[in-house]
Amino acid sequence: MQAQTEPGITSLAELLVAGSACFIALAALVLAIWEGRQQRRHNRLSVAPKLRLNCVVDGNSRFFGFILSNCGFGPAIVKRFDVTVDGAAVPTPRLHTLASVLAIEDLLTWAFPSHDDVMKPGEDVPLFGTYAKGEAELERMKAALRRIGVLINYESLYGEAHTVSLVGSELRSLSRISLPNARADDSHNTAPPADG
Repeated sequence: MQAQTEPGITSLAELLVAGSACFIALAALVLAIWEGRQQRRHNRLSVAPKLRLNCVVDGNSRFFGFILSNCGFGPAIVKRFDVTVDGAAVPTPRLHTLASVLAIEDLLTWAFPSHDDVMKPGEDVPLFGTYAKGEAELERMKAALRRIGVLINYESLYGEAHTVSLVGSELRSLSRISLPNARADDSHNTAPPADG
């Protein structure tokens, strides 16, 4: 007579093989989930924008002012652009409103991004500034920029919200900025250089 085994009971070797197979399948599932999350994270980072507001002086064009730069890897979609002067909101950033409040109508050049404007990676946009012809204009513009605050809300392609802000009164470096020495051939040229 043969020894009968109860149904469902197997040898120890079969149990170890089945347990190992389950463990390997579970480990593969966990690894696949982790890799999927890492890939999604990488995809988001590979198109993440990073807007920066800088106060700059360009020795070649003699432009002095605030520049908005996209230093990230992906495009930035501007959702909101707010400007304050002395802490009070300027309802709609328009040249005549801002220039008259700051008493620099003769100096200010500007560009404001609109709702849903897209800034590509590496793009620089001069927001407020002047093509200063001399130190007197530069000092007037410094005083005006100290009064300006900027707040920009923007999104990535994935809809992740970001904010960048700059308050001119907090810029300690404004007092150290000066124009480079004027070139001899610049004395008669008062127009800003053409983009090219």
